[in-house]
Amino acid sequence: MVKLLSLLAIAAAVGTSAVVATPVSTDDFLVFDKPKLALDGNTAGETVQVALKTAPASRVVVYFDAPNTKFDKCALEFTPDNYNKPQPLTVVSLPFLSIAPAERQMPITFTAFSDDCTYKHYGKSTSLPTVRDKEKTGQCQVTGDPHYRSFDTTALYHYQGEGDFYLVQSDYVTIQARQGPCFSKATCIVALAVRYGSSSFIIDANQADPNTCVQQITNKLDGATVSKTRSGTTTSVNVAFNAGSNLKVDIIGSGKDRYMNVYFDAANHLRGKLGGLCGKFDGDASNDFTARDGTVFKTQPIIDYAAGDMFNKKPGFKNTDLYKFGESWRVPGDDNLFKCRDKCTGNSGAKFPIGTPVTECKRPDAAKVVCNKPTPSLTTSSSLTTSVTATPTSVAIVTTPSVPASSSSSSSAPASSTSTQVSSVIGSATTANSGTSSSSSTTTTASTAATTNPAGGASTSTTATGTFTDPNGAPAQPTVTSTTSASTSSAATGSASSSTTAGVNTSSSSSTTAAQGTTSSSTTATTSSSSTQVSSVIGAATSITSSTTTSASVPAAASTTTTTSVPAVITTSSTSAAVPTKTQIQTSTRPGTTYVPLPPSCPKPIVVFPIPPGYRVQPSLPRYTGPEPKLPAYRPLPAAPKDVLDAAAAQCGKKIVSVDACDEDVRRFVAACEADIRAQMNPDAAYETHRLAYTHVCSRCVLSKAKEPFPDVARAAREAAKKHCFGSNACDQQCLQCTERGCLQCRANERFEVVGGKCVPRTVVQYPVQYFAPKPVYRALADDEVTPQLSGDEAALAAEDPSYNPAANVAQDSIMVVSSAEEVKGGDDKKQDGGAGAAASSAARMALSTVAGLVAVAASLLI
Repeated sequence: MVKLLSLLAIAAAVGTSAVVATPVSTDDFLVFDKPKLALDGNTAGETVQVALKTAPASRVVVYFDAPNTKFDKCALEFTPDNYNKPQPLTVVSLPFLSIAPAERQMPITFTAFSDDCTYKHYGKSTSLPTVRDKEKTGQCQVTGDPHYRSFDTTALYHYQGEGDFYLVQSDYVTIQARQGPCFSKATCIVALAVRYGSSSFIIDANQADPNTCVQQITNKLDGATVSKTRSGTTTSVNVAFNAGSNLKVDIIGSGKDRYMNVYFDAANHLRGKLGGLCGKFDGDASNDFTARDGTVFKTQPIIDYAAGDMFNKKPGFKNTDLYKFGESWRVPGDDNLFKCRDKCTGNSGAKFPIGTPVTECKRPDAAKVVCNKPTPSLTTSSSLTTSVTATPTSVAIVTTPSVPASSSSSSSAPASSTSTQVSSVIGSATTANSGTSSSSSTTTTASTAATTNPAGGASTSTTATGTFTDPNGAPAQPTVTSTTSASTSSAATGSASSSTTAGVNTSSSSSTTAAQGTTSSSTTATTSSSSTQVSSVIGAATSITSSTTTSASVPAAASTTTTTSVPAVITTSSTSAAVPTKTQIQTSTRPGTTYVPLPPSCPKPIVVFPIPPGYRVQPSLPRYTGPEPKLPAYRPLPAAPKDVLDAAAAQCGKKIVSVDACDEDVRRFVAACEADIRAQMNPDAAYETHRLAYTHVCSRCVLSKAKEPFPDVARAAREAAKKHCFGSNACDQQCLQCTERGCLQCRANERFEVVGGKCVPRTVVQYPVQYFAPKPVYRALADDEVTPQLSGDEAALAAEDPSYNPAANVAQDSIMVVSSAEEVKGGDDKKQDGGAGAAASSAARMALSTVAGLVAVAASLLI
């Protein structure tokens, strides 16, 4: 049996950009509607129209990629019939975390492959110039007890309000923070509620189990990919939003002594569209403290006051601008996601930053691709004598041989092609006293097995299985298995022929005729393919270059009865195999889409899921049904002597060391660590809290610089990433849990600690425990929680691209095609049809589907 490839499409949405009058070709096989693509960061995505310049002889698949870029599909398909029809490609620039020395020139590279190995552009590449601005994304950080750093202000401020507040508020993304008492004087964030478009979820530090700390509010979690890792004292949650923003949360400690570090990177297209305690993100630090009603408080006076009243305990605090600003962002009850959940008023106006599902792509390496023709499939049919009777619930095939007879058959496998569509009903019929041909599609979709029995029987069985899941959130279609089998033996002098033909996505009907002395039974299934949607895929898949003839000698006095569960008379049934028909696709996913396998001669491109190195995706999340995340109570501590506090705080500068190529000022994190210790936070917890914060922002900055188009910048960043074990670079041998920000957990935890991303001998800091909050409880990692480090070729790839994560790179198996009706005239001197711009949203498009093992991952990437 040929195993079927499971399908799950990473769906693509339709672009809306208009097509200009004169297409521009940058090479000899592609035509673009513009000479270059400008991604200025103010919009979530731009669209370019792409077509082949000249008609190919067979199907052509074009793959593409670019650094720090997402697309609404990972390939474009062209056929001899649709080669000059516009196919929109939506492009989203992912944010950079540092300011570039100049405008970024980052072309999109396209590489062509074909099911014809002689195609002159096979493995050849071209590029579309793409320009991006030099800006960096906005970053808001809330760490410790808590220290707020807004998007546009580098200085810290402290707001100790208790309750639920908007960190970020907008129509696109909203983050609500629940702040409650921690230590003896301050407050900390203990839970988050997040709304992204129509999806919402919470992150609850009260949950001791890392698998339950993230809980869905809505039925679906579109547009967000959740992954996790942990050390003995910290659970780290990463939420990647598909339009470029990213949320990371470190949950430090557990039980009554737990708190969060929160880091939110806002993609540039959100610039000027945000509000909340994190500021406006408009590049203007002077209006960072804008209240919800629009009142603007002066920035520097608030920062100065917060520095002098870190715990907001001075008399008259409620008359200050800091208090007025903070209280203006308290979450009202009718939009409090912790309380009203999926019935909050803010849900109705929420929308996704981009209406198109997007994903990172990776082109196949043309130098490593060997063009292979489809493997011939083997078919077998047998000539036997049968008689068939029908009952209302089953078909019984009864055979009583009398005289030895011989039977023979030959087979061939035509796969007809039409210019219409995939047949949604594939018929079968039986004929008497005639040989019929049989074929089976054995590459990806179905298998046919034929056996002969020395006692006079033969059995032909065809099985097709498949699963189709709509990545846009529709319920997963169940796996369908269809098996058609028939057992036969000769019954009378003479001969008859029996053959079974199985194709993809078969719907079969059968009829039988019986005559005195001889009968014959034939079940056939044929497929037709669409020249615009499936092209020559079916023909390539069912190409037959060999046939088998089987002879069976049938002895007398033997009887066999076989009953199959096929409805009586003439029955039609439809089963979903690896390539659903057009009708099935249109009812199970977006209208107008068809899924077809890649040509055998084309390599599998890669979809890159937003999973940081060292993290593992959580395939499913529990539902948030309550109770609400609890607020802890203050636990008074005795006043600590100044020399005790100073001695413990003095170690912050030794525990948090500077990272090469990082734009962040390490002194800010050291100062925050010292402030938290003076607030009687446990010193070991303070060291870890702010070390994690600093290495997080530095690793993100360094890994982003490694993708810059400026060689000197990228080279220095790669060297820094290797030194500090950032990304997928190998950690030292003492490291147990190696992640994108270096080592997170050393093996011998009592003897080693993490400093600068590496394990070093632990420096034990002695302090009187009665003056500080309890130390976070250490929970050892289970073997299956440890992420293996890279080695061999993968380690070499990580050194060149530190953000490379093999666990996030998934080869694709099939293509989604959407039909079109407009044309782009090939050639530089041809004018484009004026109606093409209006038809951009219906142009032929294609995306790649994921393998079945990453169903939940793919579903989380959308919109």
